[in-house]
Amino acid sequence: MLPMNLNNFLLGSRDSGYSLSDGVAEIIDNSIQANCSYVDIQTISNKKKVEAILYADNGKGMDFETIYNYLVIGQSSTFLATSGIGKYGVGAKLSAYNIGLRIDVWSRPEGSKEYMHTYYDLDEVAKSDSVVEIREPEYSELPPEVSAMMPSDANTIVRWSKLDKFPKKSFNSIKSELTTNLGRIFRTYIYHGLKLTFNGSEIKAFDPSMQLKGTYNDEILTKAYDGEDAKIRHFEPTFICQNEVLMERDGDVATLTVTVMPKEVTRKPGMGGDSLARALKLKSNQGNVSFVRSHREVGYALIPNLFGRAVVAEDRFIAVSVEFTPKFDKDFDVRIIKRGVEPQGSLRDILQEKLKAYIPIASKVLRQQWNSQEMDVDFEAIEQAVERMNILIAKSPEATKDASPVMVAQKHVELMKLASEIGLDHDASQNYLERKCSRPFVLERVKSLGANGSDFLDFTFNQDQVIIRVNESHNVYKKVWAPLHEISKLSKDELELVNPGETAKHSLEALNLMLIAFGRQQALLPVQNFNSSMSGWSEQLDRLIYQVAKSS
Repeated sequence: MLPMNLNNFLLGSRDSGYSLSDGVAEIIDNSIQANCSYVDIQTISNKKKVEAILYADNGKGMDFETIYNYLVIGQSSTFLATSGIGKYGVGAKLSAYNIGLRIDVWSRPEGSKEYMHTYYDLDEVAKSDSVVEIREPEYSELPPEVSAMMPSDANTIVRWSKLDKFPKKSFNSIKSELTTNLGRIFRTYIYHGLKLTFNGSEIKAFDPSMQLKGTYNDEILTKAYDGEDAKIRHFEPTFICQNEVLMERDGDVATLTVTVMPKEVTRKPGMGGDSLARALKLKSNQGNVSFVRSHREVGYALIPNLFGRAVVAEDRFIAVSVEFTPKFDKDFDVRIIKRGVEPQGSLRDILQEKLKAYIPIASKVLRQQWNSQEMDVDFEAIEQAVERMNILIAKSPEATKDASPVMVAQKHVELMKLASEIGLDHDASQNYLERKCSRPFVLERVKSLGANGSDFLDFTFNQDQVIIRVNESHNVYKKVWAPLHEISKLSKDELELVNPGETAKHSLEALNLMLIAFGRQQALLPVQNFNSSMSGWSEQLDRLIYQVAKSS
């Protein structure tokens, strides 16, 4: 006697907890494991009722043995794997039965022209007193209604039909929810080139933390601020911590990232529910943590008490993401259904302590954005220090000459141009000119530099002054200048809540890379020019650091 009634088990498994998004995501998992570059999802409707869902991918396809085992619950080449997305070989089947009664699959090995077909129908199971076995795959033409809708290069096609448990909501609502969820779940894969389409429309990557460039979030914000036809630009969040290690195991790490959304999203208090906020799905982010396993989100939910306080409305502007590999599945209680992830044991304690420290800092940064307090580096102090010590710096022969009216006018023009670049009005620009005119060096951050916006520094040389523009979009500014400045403004009590060692590590890495980049660029110059330039740069740097440190 078998240890269970298999027919009843299969029928009972229809309530195993998969939503439509969960189920569709399981099919996409299989396609990714088959090394596809696209997954095309289509619905077949009759009188506004969805009767079937079709999935097609151009992965490596399946041979006879693989397709025969495809519909076997618990059969998987990745069973209990500690790498990749899959684990149990259950999701693609159970998820289908949570929506409909029948699964059909057509597949062919990559390079083959003929499809093999098999299916399983729970209607037949319900009517039978004996175990209904999976039919052996047979060579078969695609049904006309399937062939007409699917790409010609598809190697695997799956159809869910008899959808008696399809969600009873408007189709537009279902489509919006499904595409948002899939865009979020597979955001990293989409960012790296995977193409997902639903009924002909491309599914955009949706990143709650706003780390990835060119996502749905960036598209919405660009249209809102720059116009419908503007080139999509990235809206950078503020990083409270980035990829901070929570735990290490056998060379793999589980990491934490906390971000505050950019000012274009946060704007001012009370705007977290307007049309822009709704388009960005901000409310759904409130208190939620995104758990990402092997680049695929497996959980997006509120975990009780994880923040060390009750969740409040402003938390919709704070994004928390945790990334890990399958080696940490037990620590995150990863289940057969890839949802409901929850950290356990010591890892939960570590995560909770980190968030108790970082969430208050994130809240403070958010309030500073609302109060329009600049979080950017202020170069005023360093300019003043250099101005005080300017007499100690050897000047070039050109700088010792009396400035002609033309040179003075040119210097004023350059400073007014800079004032305009940083957004000052006429009166503020005049004040800016008066403050900066006598300084030997003027440092100012600007939004972009260079043809591609990728230059870090730009130097404008006047008779007795050097204007240095710093690109605030460059990684050296974002990862070194700005974080160091933020830490320098914290009180002693606030410093105890952060990990300055992480910022120091990034700063040291950046300094090393700056030296390497300097060396690579100078390698293009003649040796004599390089040695002279290097000697002068080193001497000036040593003298400047000594004098500024002494006067600070």
